[in-house]
Amino acid sequence: MFENVGRKIKGLAWFILALGCVGALIGLIVSMVLFKRILVLGILVGLLLGALQILLTLVGMWFIYGFGELIENSGKTNQLLQKLQKGNEAAQVEAAQKLLERQQLEEDERQARITAYWQEHAEERKALFEKKAAARAALGQKGISKEQKRELSDLISSIDYELSRER
Repeated sequence: MFENVGRKIKGLAWFILALGCVGALIGLIVSMVLFKRILVLGILVGLLLGALQILLTLVGMWFIYGFGELIENSGKTNQLLQKLQKGNEAAQVEAAQKLLERQQLEEDERQARITAYWQEHAEERKALFEKKAAARAALGQKGISKEQKRELSDLISSIDYELSRER
């Protein structure tokens, strides 16, 4: 019942036009019967009223048919948009996967450069780890002030940054 509503509305418009034409013919016959003494006048009145009825029916049919077209075309547009959206979603997923792969590759290359640097500067790395261990040990001691704790935490953060940054 609710399938192809646009097509059904357009069919209704054609049906209304057919009814209007039949009504115009019936009106012509009725006017000829009413004016049987002056048959020419009856035919003339019938033709004028029939033409007016067909014209008004035709104008009404245009609006109904146009509404049916709008409904039918909006359904087609909706289907096309859904297909397009599905295609866009697949393309977006593919682009996101490529981006993640590229980011992972860049991160792997970055880590390789950092590792290569620290292999060449092993003594400096060892000294930084020793400073970090000493700072952690100092943080664990009782009786240090909040200011000293903050400075030790900042030192540990700085060492972590130095160990992980690219040169």
